[in-house]
Amino acid sequence: MAAGGRTGLVAALPSFEALAERSPDDIADEWTVVVARTRQLVDALEAAGVDPATYDRRRPPPGTTPAQRQAIDAAAQALVSTTTGSAMAAVQQHARDVCKTPLAL
Repeated sequence: MAAGGRTGLVAALPSFEALAERSPDDIADEWTVVVARTRQLVDALEAAGVDPATYDRRRPPPGTTPAQRQAIDAAAQALVSTTTGSAMAAVQQHARDVCKTPLAL
């Protein structure tokens, strides 16, 4: 598991949003994808009132509705999609090449 564990992207969202606001035009589209997909998952988890650190899709917390589970699943699938992966790779490459620092979660 990555350094940030299960909640690395969730915890990184505020930093991602700040970086995206200041990103150069040549990487802005990629930042938009990364932030939007992460935000969708955070919003779905918050709407369901579940803790991202302990959420288990096979055993959702009592009271989690089918619609909430579906929203969480859809957001999680979008976050791990090829499109998001490509955008994250471009953002990470830009951070290494231009900023001389890796993005770590």
